Amino acid sequence: MVTQSLKDIVSYLAFVSPEAMPGMPFNATQQMAYFSVLFILAPLVMFTGLFQSPAIANHFSTVTRALGGRQVIRSIHFFCLSGYVFFIISHVSMVLLHGWGYETSKMIFGNTDNPMAGGIIFGLLLVLLLLIHIAATKWTLKKGRQVEKLHNRVVRPWSNLLYKLPSRMHYDKTNITKKDVGMANVNPNHRASGRPPATDEYLAIHANCYQDDYVLEIGGYVEKPMTLTIADLRELANGYSHTPLHHCVQGFTSIGKWRGIPVSALLDLVKPLPDATDVVYTSFQSMGRDDPLYKGGLYYESNPMV
Repeated sequence: MVTQSLKDIVSYLAFVSPEAMPGMPFNATQQMAYFSVLFILAPLVMFTGLFQSPAIANHFSTVTRALGGRQVIRSIHFFCLSGYVFFIISHVSMVLLHGWGYETSKMIFGNTDNPMAGGIIFGLLLVLLLLIHIAATKWTLKKGRQVEKLHNRVVRPWSNLLYKLPSRMHYDKTNITKKDVGMANVNPNHRASGRPPATDEYLAIHANCYQDDYVLEIGGYVEKPMTLTIADLRELANGYSHTPLHHCVQGFTSIGKWRGIPVSALLDLVKPLPDATDVVYTSFQSMGRDDPLYKGGLYYESNPMV
């Protein structure tokens, strides 16, 4: 099969269409392409896709480290995507080269006896797929609350299971992401993305080193809403520090040592009510002013209570 597939590729390069294998509707190169997509690319995409989840990557840390880290896994995932793109382009080109009706007849009926019916049925299926995509896009844009409810019923129970996986990634100061500064000094340098907020309120607090002006407001579905100053937070932290692997939504990872108070300790203070489902963090970042790609609003992030 492999030898014949190489011969078929040579035939394609010579602009000669190779014959199908005896008793088969496709030639060796076509069959090898389908085999590779189904039994090599698809499993790799699913496996590496799972490890894009920080919960999976941190829990199965032995596998993550054995494969060279999350960045290597991400790169493999990207190359698999590139393989799919190449397959789609080459596959469509080959279908057109061999004849739309004949090739679609092979896919649907397993033979070339019904080229017109095969072409029509396959074309209608593509149109149906396009219409479903358009309808789904319009629905998600117009009915955001319905999408959210559907997500909470279908997706959230599964994601909550991932959140409960204990992390098995352990780091110390020797693992902290570093950057060479000058010729001799090596200082910790945790990667960052974006720019600091440019609002007047934030700039004033920053100019004063956050000492007197900054407060952390905690409210919502809690028994005891609180407003904490920097001094309050430092007292509550009591020397706590943690060295985790940070997973940025933009794709990079970085290990840093953080000091401060754990969110769980803050939740113990304010006592969330039973109806509380998420912890939402709102920043000073005004997306409309600080990032021209956004129309407005504050930057926020959230975590499920689990």
